[in-house]
Amino acid sequence: MGGLASLDSDVRGYISDIMYDPPSVQALRRALRDEWPDTCNIANPEDADAVSSAGDAYQDETFYMGFSDVALNKAALLYVIKKGPANVNVTNAEVVSSDWRGICEKHWFKCVFKPIQRICATALDGNMAPLCAMIMSKSLAELAELDLNENMIDDDGLTALATAIDSGFLANLTVLRLSENVIGENGMREFGPKAAKLQKLKELRLSVNQINDDASCHLLSNLPASLTHLDFRDNDIGNLGMIALANAIVNKPLLNLQVLDFERNKIGDPGMIALADAIVSKPLLKLKVLAFAKNKIGDPGMIALAKAISVGSLPVLPRAFMSDNPGSDVPIEEALAQRKQLP
Repeated sequence: MGGLASLDSDVRGYISDIMYDPPSVQALRRALRDEWPDTCNIANPEDADAVSSAGDAYQDETFYMGFSDVALNKAALLYVIKKGPANVNVTNAEVVSSDWRGICEKHWFKCVFKPIQRICATALDGNMAPLCAMIMSKSLAELAELDLNENMIDDDGLTALATAIDSGFLANLTVLRLSENVIGENGMREFGPKAAKLQKLKELRLSVNQINDDASCHLLSNLPASLTHLDFRDNDIGNLGMIALANAIVNKPLLNLQVLDFERNKIGDPGMIALADAIVSKPLLKLKVLAFAKNKIGDPGMIALAKAISVGSLPVLPRAFMSDNPGSDVPIEEALAQRKQLP
């Protein structure tokens, strides 16, 4: 059976970030022409467009494969080899059939392989087993960026990822994107404490999930101090989550934060007051984005945040996104304007 889970960590079929060697590329092209003649000239215009758009999607020449149809995968693979990018990321469990392994072993004999540093997974449909198997095999020890947005990852999937993180084989991860999945409380209960092991993590995105107040506390109490970007938009987080974040700001502290995005949640005055008091206690000197629009924050919460701005605890914050709350954001706008007038 094909797929990433069935391959060893050094097999050419899923090792990415490939540094090409011209003789081996030519040999592989010839092999593909011989063994997959139907993919040399793509007859279906829709397939050709799909392959072209996928190959040109990223200017940094990292190729992200997410096709589910094996024939199209072969066409896409040939397109990539003709194009000759520096990096190829194969992230879908169904991306190639087992004959790819044999072809690589026969013909890709002169390639120089570097550790995988970046993965963008598509169309996983909640199946985290292949990716977690790669992590546990130590083949992703140098991975820096893991993009798992829009993959139907549920609590079981996040629990599997948490177990892999706990293994210590993702110690170099700096970016983790888990937005637009179906993650809830059970997954967060397992993932939250493990996240503290990601001591180089800078960007964490969990927007548009099913994370409620209690679920958020498991993670917000265990954020790594290295974090710069935190995105929890479009969830069901309330005051308990903000109090957990406030405690983390005071106790960690989270001095590297640049982005806090909690738009479209259920945060009220107690949560915002706790957060503002924490920022006064431990100023966020690097924070540039503060987004709490469409919550339940009233005038007391707005005034508390305005105070934090007035005393200089958010010195580089250009503006605060606080619209569509019950309270008025005028005190915050006035505090920002007054700060700009200071010498």
